[in-house]
Amino acid sequence: MTTEEFIAWFDGFTRRIRGRPSAKDWAVIVEHVAKIDGRSPLKAWFEGLRVKVKGLPTEEDWRQIKARIAGETEKAGRANRLRDPLSSFDSKPEPSKPRQSRDAKPRYPGTSPLSKKR
Repeated sequence: MTTEEFIAWFDGFTRRIRGRPSAKDWAVIVEHVAKIDGRSPLKAWFEGLRVKVKGLPTEEDWRQIKARIAGETEKAGRANRLRDPLSSFDSKPEPSKPRQSRDAKPRYPGTSPLSKKR
């Protein structure tokens, strides 16, 4: 699981939690943190926090966890925009209308604006 996948999972999982997580919820979170690939700074930070907490997180710990994940979400969003510099070209521009002056009148073949009526 990549860091971005974990962040998305965590966001969905924690939406149903009111206050601090229960022991069962905390075990599921720890299990998913262990699945994060490679040397993710988020994984390393979480492992350090888990050593410090040694049980269920306090209200303050839980606020720190949510703030850290929110910060990682913002970083991931910026990184994705930087990785795809041509994303602004994905949308089509609105069609433009031809310019026409206020005094424009239709011209028919064989007529000129200064010709006299016969």
